[in-house]
Amino acid sequence: MEARSTNYVITRTNTIKATCSTSNQSDEVPFKRDRRINSSLRRQLLLLSPLSLILPSSPAVARNLPVSTGADTSRIGTRSTLLPLVTMRTNIALIRQTLQEQGRNEVIPLDDVIVKTKTALMFKPSKNTDNNNDEGAITIPTREEEFKRYFDAYSDQVSYKQKFLDQNAFLVYYTNGFDGPGRDKLEKDPVNERQTLQFGARNEAWISLDNFLSEFDFYSTTTSTSRSTSNDSQESIDDMIKYLSDTIQAMDRYLNLAPVEDVEAVQ
Repeated sequence: MEARSTNYVITRTNTIKATCSTSNQSDEVPFKRDRRINSSLRRQLLLLSPLSLILPSSPAVARNLPVSTGADTSRIGTRSTLLPLVTMRTNIALIRQTLQEQGRNEVIPLDDVIVKTKTALMFKPSKNTDNNNDEGAITIPTREEEFKRYFDAYSDQVSYKQKFLDQNAFLVYYTNGFDGPGRDKLEKDPVNERQTLQFGARNEAWISLDNFLSEFDFYSTTTSTSRSTSNDSQESIDDMIKYLSDTIQAMDRYLNLAPVEDVEAVQ
């Protein structure tokens, strides 16, 4: 296969050279950039170079901007879209409180208060926890897209300037963000900085919650008997508490970017 490809390259190269030599027999530089060699021939020669046989071509893929989650962006930055985030943060803290107070000693089996489905984590807090939900049940999304959709409904949208920076990263880097005499650098933009911080905190919150969900799956596979006799069960509880704490910390970083008066109003 390799010998055949090499022979094809040699044959095709000789054909191109012959084409060039018929244009001007005295020209000893067959690849000279002039009208006698059109761009089509040059492209053929480049495509037939030995490197093309060694290095496979593949499209370059890069993603620095957030992908749409289908969130309703008509009420960005309002208290109505901030409320679900504050509520979710409170509910996650309630789950952690239950694990800390009851999970370690199995006062109430976790299987009786936490149920995980493909789309949601349903939690029924005990009577001694603070919960204003009349129905007593708490639901937290377990799918990444749905979880992030709550954040995207409130977060700043990607600005035109940020899209420009992302699409022209090479130019911005080598010009050091120059935007004209006496003007700030292109990268200096408080709105873009806030959107970037929101995007990062949202992703960290999901990663931590996803770690909790995976650990909960492991815990759920163990029986009640093995939980009482194995240290793995205790370690699993500790890990779940840690992952929930990480989720809460990430959500706090996100909420700290919102106006204090808005957060206090929806709590």
